[in-house]
Amino acid sequence: MVIYRIITLIAAPLIWLMLLGRWLFGADSFSHFKNRLGFATAQAGGPVIWLHAASVGELQSARQLLAYLHRQFPHYRLLVTANNPTALTLAQDWPGMILQAAPLDTAGALRRFLKHWKISAYINIEGELWPNRLALLARRGVPVVLVNARLSKTSAKRFGWFGIGRRMLTGVQVVFAQDTASAERFQNLTQAPIEVIQNLKSLAAEQIEGLEDTDLNQLLPRDKTILAASTHKGEEAWVLAAFAKVLKQVPDAKLILAPRHPKRGKEVARIIKNANLSFKQRGLNEEYQADVPVYLADTLGEMGVFYALAGITFVGGSLLNKGGHTPYEPALYGSAIVTGPYVDNFSREYSMLSENNACLTVRNVDELTAAFTTLLDETTRLQMAHQAQKVLGQNTDTTTLFLRLIAPLDLERLDE
Repeated sequence: MVIYRIITLIAAPLIWLMLLGRWLFGADSFSHFKNRLGFATAQAGGPVIWLHAASVGELQSARQLLAYLHRQFPHYRLLVTANNPTALTLAQDWPGMILQAAPLDTAGALRRFLKHWKISAYINIEGELWPNRLALLARRGVPVVLVNARLSKTSAKRFGWFGIGRRMLTGVQVVFAQDTASAERFQNLTQAPIEVIQNLKSLAAEQIEGLEDTDLNQLLPRDKTILAASTHKGEEAWVLAAFAKVLKQVPDAKLILAPRHPKRGKEVARIIKNANLSFKQRGLNEEYQADVPVYLADTLGEMGVFYALAGITFVGGSLLNKGGHTPYEPALYGSAIVTGPYVDNFSREYSMLSENNACLTVRNVDELTAAFTTLLDETTRLQMAHQAQKVLGQNTDTTTLFLRLIAPLDLERLDE
């Protein structure tokens, strides 16, 4: 921990300059810049439950838990932090939330942050663990739970150096791991109780709303529409190359291309142009037309719209080594699933899907083309989509689950 603190102290000026540059060049707001340095831009006026989720997917998975806390503990304010401004934008209409960019894991930023907020409990969602943050919370006696916790082999090895993981996790009350592999890795780092729970992203799937736009329903027939969901830089070119081959066999096929980060819309538009495919861009409010093969879906908070439209979904972040993204949403909407080989973030789920012939795994453009062509056959597509729903279907008592998650935090109820 001493070595880590020295490193963060030395690196702090460089990080500040980088954040300053992002603000000056318009990449981040001034409020985001201030928050990252530990300066608050809101007031709580009372005790706070702090929940941290690194980015969009993590925060979306915590939405039902946050709604439960808001209903059951209205005398606490809910402080929600994220590193990604897009995630905070997603949550701006959620009731009862104070939204702030997460403070840097430096002594100065954390001291300013914790001096301002009266933290009663801390909930960490998924895999992002910050040593200084957790150590300071432990020193102040703030109860901590790790929810939907995920720990990769690389992170487990890194946190094992010099016993940093054990010191970092000293104040953790319970680790609620999302899979057995992560649970086993946490056992080598902490004496805290460890439980394996249902992946919260299966709950996030239940809250996606579908499509009301009947015009798009008619223009993008589900049996001919492919969705490339949450694609990362480098994947769009592969998807477009495969789709161009599909068009030669199925001229009326459609592609909805939804990049993981909507702010990449302009960049992805250039990639589509380079592929010599005509398209319309939702982020520019362009009206889609029946003779256009590609629809660039560069908007936030509308994935339910696109899952509802597409009979086939390629789940991005999986052709490159990004760990893959959730299969729960396409399964919920009955969309047949195609994935690349890199699915460490959901290894259990994709193993189950593969074992039950409920998804197709591809490694290159030719295999992606073949997968799309295979699933454009209605019988094959419907069988695979139905099988995925059976494999990933959950009957969850969320109240019981949430009570388990927050019990170690010893929160006070108004009726006590």
